[in-house]
Amino acid sequence: MSALPPPPPGLDIHASRQPSLYAATIITWALAVVAVSLRFWCRTLTKSGYKLDDWLVVAATLCALGFLASTLVWVQQGYGLHYWVLGPDFVTNFFKNLFTGEILYTLVLCFAKYSILAFYRRIFATTIRIPVYVLAGVVTAWGVAVILVTIFQCNPVSGFWNRNIPADCSVSDYAFFIGNAVPNIITDAAIMTLPLPFIFRLHRTTSQKIALAGIFMLGSFIIIISIVRLVTLVQTDLKSPDLDWNFAFVGVWTATEGNMAIVCACLPSLRPILSLIITGSPNRNHYLKNPSGQAYPPRLFANKGQNSNSYNSNPDSINGSESQRAFVPMPDEQVGSMAFAARVEPGNVRSGSQFENDVEMQGLKNANKDIHFETLKRAVRPIDGVGLKGMDSERPKPFTIPMASKASSQPDSYVLGRDFKSALRLNHQHYLWYNTLHFNLHPTIASNLPSPTDGIKTATPPKIADVACGSGAWLRDVAEVLSHASFDGFDLSLAQCPPSQWLPSNIELHEWNLFNAPRVDMLACYDVVHTRLIFTVVEKEDPRPIIRNLLRMLKPGGYLQWDELDVEHSFLLRADAGAEAPAMDQMLSILTQRGKWVSRLPQSLEDCGFEDARLWNFEERESLAKAFFDNNLAKDEEMAENALKGTEEGERLLHMVTGMYKESMGGVVICTPKVVCTARKAADEGAKETAAVT
Repeated sequence: MSALPPPPPGLDIHASRQPSLYAATIITWALAVVAVSLRFWCRTLTKSGYKLDDWLVVAATLCALGFLASTLVWVQQGYGLHYWVLGPDFVTNFFKNLFTGEILYTLVLCFAKYSILAFYRRIFATTIRIPVYVLAGVVTAWGVAVILVTIFQCNPVSGFWNRNIPADCSVSDYAFFIGNAVPNIITDAAIMTLPLPFIFRLHRTTSQKIALAGIFMLGSFIIIISIVRLVTLVQTDLKSPDLDWNFAFVGVWTATEGNMAIVCACLPSLRPILSLIITGSPNRNHYLKNPSGQAYPPRLFANKGQNSNSYNSNPDSINGSESQRAFVPMPDEQVGSMAFAARVEPGNVRSGSQFENDVEMQGLKNANKDIHFETLKRAVRPIDGVGLKGMDSERPKPFTIPMASKASSQPDSYVLGRDFKSALRLNHQHYLWYNTLHFNLHPTIASNLPSPTDGIKTATPPKIADVACGSGAWLRDVAEVLSHASFDGFDLSLAQCPPSQWLPSNIELHEWNLFNAPRVDMLACYDVVHTRLIFTVVEKEDPRPIIRNLLRMLKPGGYLQWDELDVEHSFLLRADAGAEAPAMDQMLSILTQRGKWVSRLPQSLEDCGFEDARLWNFEERESLAKAFFDNNLAKDEEMAENALKGTEEGERLLHMVTGMYKESMGGVVICTPKVVCTARKAADEGAKETAAVT
């Protein structure tokens, strides 16, 4: 080699950047190892098993170990010192280690990105899979390109580090480093922001969504490091012979970027540790909160002797039987702030469609009417990993389910069961709803009705109808409280109701198809009309035919309460964020084609002549989520064994139920928030009712 050029004036040739290199490579790699160890400890705590994203982050850590070893060897050979201390022979060592380090650095980042994408693929619904696969393809293309250019940028390959042999090295150093760093930063930004649209679709408060988004955006720290590394690269003089010194800070940021990418990939999986610190348990078992931040909704009823202007917000502190509770009058402002009751005004309601979970036919089905059941016709496709034996990969034929006829005189052909198991399911469902809402009659309605203690001699006792009364559970509970009121239950069949002799004396049951016009004795005679879960009988996304019949049953100034499912915001609830549920993922993605009318229900009610229509949103407590889901599985099994009995579709649906049940045993369920829509018939019924009927 030629003689060394003299150092610049005033340069301390004995200065060293090696301490920075040692600190950056060793400390950040140790942090990466700690993060990965904690990640696997969380898996052990939650007994959720190890997933693909866990092994991918292990691969990234092993590549980072290789990078650490390579850097330490490089430092021992003079990396971080001045050229004039090392001599010209160290140029070969510099480029050999740079060659090795560039390949290992790229592998670390690729595996870290793959781990994050695999995590997204596992915890989010199937709608995120396509962008995950696209980004994985982009990352792969970037990684392969960088590694190939690193290896073959000189011909022969050894010409990259052996500058004493003739070689064609046509790749510009600056062009290579910038071409490496810029796509890396872009893919990091795309990966970090990928889950945000899916997070903000969740049925959570704004603060909860922001907090959840913040957990995923913690990885944005790596983007800052990547940008700093790029800036350092651009400012590095690669033409100077003093490369070991000039390139030292690039090495610091390169090691930091790779190891912190591993840490960022692990952060979202460490939630069980936070839960363990806060609650003493790695599993989060607190109640879901409502938009106002309260954990419990108030009771509609209070114990006798309690102040009538207060309510008990603790559902576990109620004493006495239901029949001993009296109504608690509540002003509208107080009710509006109660838990889970986020008011949605007409014209400002959400729109969309989602999962028809826990939907009951409620006795409204009749023969002579076949409707393609959109929410189930594709739900029997095979699911990997859930034991759906005998299911092929072809798209199944649509389910054709016999449903309610508008004016059929044919015998009842309920698509679910009419036996004791079906009645048990309906009764169980009613009490799940009550323990979610903590009222049977909405407080805005109950506060406008006379209570038994109001002196009924001076007030007309209220008359209340329950349409699609099912097993009569709602009627029984409310009738025991409002003993002075009279109740009429209506359904297509009364087979699941108790004998009339066993019911309270103020209840009468009647067979009636809600698509038929109300009988004369039903017109304008009810103070309250209640209905629940008639989702599947609403035809063509238009509830107005049903609304018009319910309107005609109400007195002027009477109230409607309609309890339904907010299918638009169904979501998977996991006891552990890493739990996989391919069957539920597919069900959730399939069952999104119907139900937009639910969020538009207040507007539909006002279009038909109601006023002051409001939508109140509820979430079940996590402690009830499994019970609701099991109830829904029982409904699906009934459908397979009744309307679909003996058919290929029925067998496939049973396999689907089996798959989802297995997944639920692993701590995953489909949750569908509940809504209660309240409205009032105009006191001046004339013009509005005429308009509604026409």
